[in-house]
Amino acid sequence: MWMGYGGTDGLADVTDVEHTLAELPSSPELLYLEDYGHIDFVLGSSAKEDVYKHMIQFFRAKVKSSSW
Repeated sequence: MWMGYGGTDGLADVTDVEHTLAELPSSPELLYLEDYGHIDFVLGSSAKEDVYKHMIQFFRAKVKSSSW
C-alpha cells in the first residue's frame, strides 16, 4: 500500500492519518509533504514531481518484484 498525506490537509489532518496508520495491519509506503493540502495531491502545480513520481516508482517496484 502507498499513502500520501500533507501537513496542511483540512480533510485528513496529520493526527487523523497517524490514527489510521496505527489501525492498519501493515505499514504502507508513506509520502508526507508538509506544505500540501488535500487538493494539492491532485491539482498542485508541482504534484507531478512531488507526488506522482514517487507513486509511479512504488508501483514499478511492485511490478518488478511480483512473480507472474
